[in-house]
Amino acid sequence: MADFVAPDNECLRYAQAPIAQAMAFVESSFNPYAIGVVGGALVRQPRNKPEAIATALALKAAGYNYSMGCRQVNQSNLAKYGLDHNSVFDPRQNAMAGSAIYDECRTRAVAKFGEGDSATRAALSCYYSGNFTRGQQKEGNKASYVDKVLASLPSTSVPQVGLAIPVVAKGKSKRQPEGKQTSTGAADFRGGENVATTQPAEAKRPSWDVFNEF
Repeated sequence: MADFVAPDNECLRYAQAPIAQAMAFVESSFNPYAIGVVGGALVRQPRNKPEAIATALALKAAGYNYSMGCRQVNQSNLAKYGLDHNSVFDPRQNAMAGSAIYDECRTRAVAKFGEGDSATRAALSCYYSGNFTRGQQKEGNKASYVDKVLASLPSTSVPQVGLAIPVVAKGKSKRQPEGKQTSTGAADFRGGENVATTQPAEAKRPSWDVFNEF
């Protein structure tokens, strides 16, 4: 995926690493107030922080299992990472907790599988489900969580070559030919830069005067 959302999006602001961006995209579509309910779904997603807090507290009271914010931090992890039902909807604090969870999963995955794709896939699965396999399994006819994240990695954009903007002449004013000498004997370059003074032309010598004696 080449582009995500506006660069001033709060979730994206705290997801600098490509893998973090892809995870936040899959987890919450960069919605800092997103709430995911395990085994269910909200009628609609909260539109602001007060609504998100009220909804999360209602889910807690009803005994639901749910995750919140940009990185979808699960309610069971709030206390461990110093969060509550208010701070979990702060994009920065949510990102810090999400990164810490993923880093712990990756450390465990590398210890078991070594560096490489297998460790990355296992770490993503761990982040999603708490183990190395569940997140790599397809969800019905849909792609697995791990495949969704990897497919959402932002691609590296190729820098575009800039093209010069043409000049439109006003009235009879025309651009002076490059290097044309002015009355002062200097080429007319705007800003006074690259001013070239005229030099007397060297007299042409006969071809036989190889020692410049005449």
